[in-house]
Amino acid sequence: MKYFSFSFSLFIICVSLFILHPYTIYGKPGMLIAGILVAYGLYHGVNREFARLFLLPTAVLFMIGVIGMVSSFFNDIFQFNHLLAIVSFIVIISAAYGLWIYCQRNGISVNEMLVVVLLVIVFNSVIIILELNFDSFRQFIESFLDPFKGGGINYASGYRLRGVSSAGGAGLSISIPVALTIALHLFDRKILPFYLFIPIAAILLFSILVIGRTGLVLSVLPFTIYMILLLKRGRVIFLLTIWLTLPLLLRLLYQFTTGYFTDMFGENFIMYAIGFLLEGSEGIEKERTIGYIIDFLKVLPLEFPQAFVGYGFYGGSAFVPWTDSGFARMFMSVGFVFGLIFYMLIYRVYFLAFKSNEFLIGVMILLLTVAEIKEPLLFSGVASRIFITVLVFFWLEKYSLLKRNGKGCGLLLNSDGRSRTPSSSS
Repeated sequence: MKYFSFSFSLFIICVSLFILHPYTIYGKPGMLIAGILVAYGLYHGVNREFARLFLLPTAVLFMIGVIGMVSSFFNDIFQFNHLLAIVSFIVIISAAYGLWIYCQRNGISVNEMLVVVLLVIVFNSVIIILELNFDSFRQFIESFLDPFKGGGINYASGYRLRGVSSAGGAGLSISIPVALTIALHLFDRKILPFYLFIPIAAILLFSILVIGRTGLVLSVLPFTIYMILLLKRGRVIFLLTIWLTLPLLLRLLYQFTTGYFTDMFGENFIMYAIGFLLEGSEGIEKERTIGYIIDFLKVLPLEFPQAFVGYGFYGGSAFVPWTDSGFARMFMSVGFVFGLIFYMLIYRVYFLAFKSNEFLIGVMILLLTVAEIKEPLLFSGVASRIFITVLVFFWLEKYSLLKRNGKGCGLLLNSDGRSRTPSSSS
């Protein structure tokens, strides 16, 4: 069977290391896998339309990153963070292309890719749950992960966990609503049955309480938009069934979760994790995250010439005024003009496959955009790696379909620059 073949097993390993990108004490295997996938894609030829629509804009993004780097030198910050994030973005796109080529040559469909990505996040959530219950297992996992790459969080103790991903916190927590979006898509397409969807959603939502609150709040989005989609389709009876059963399921999950974590960490943890949501606007105000975000967004370059070229600051230093917001960091790095150009190009790339599946692509873009208000997660981190992979797969599948129908130019470029027909690539 294909699912027990060497090629499919290798695919699962590649996706796991590529998406979770663990920082181990032995190195970063995710970077090695990404490099191999990039080389694999180049070896088998680069689609000319893919290069024009996906890779060409990244050259402009790279130049904007260079501007940020130069600005940082003029302002005595001396950092490469912004430029390195763009290089990572280019590598992720190129690696996703190589992964698609591999899937094409080994008969792995887009839906199977989505299932594997979903299971990778669920697998990491299961590891987190096991770490919660077994300290020895937690110590074992943390023993081969780099303790200095955890975003300033001590994952060996306390109630913040990352599983085997590169880091926890907001960056990892956003992957949970993204995974829930994939689960809803697969459920809607009748690929994921209801009896599997419920435990998968429960595992993801349970684990997010010890990952980060950002993803917990944003998990409402995919469910809300899916119900709007059902209403738009006229599936009123099914929608009413969800409205009747969902509160009961959430109530059961809430009772189990609060009881479990109260016994594990005490009542203070419940107030920290979800208590602020139960108190309405007053609880959200006390929690202060919204206040911090507003403060971070106010940190913008308003003086000349920084309003045009920025300060070059993109995190990772003690520069004042400091900000954690992704949008604010972008404008602090390269100013308003180049910052707006940057985001225009990013969203142009991100919406290329929107018509292929408006729910899946649209919700992921919305999740990453909202997350960017809080931290720089739009084009870096676990959730963005998932989204870029999905985006590339959906666009290439659509393009391949157009080629088969005689509507695509179908030219590929070999690594030596010579063109050839698409039939020789896969």
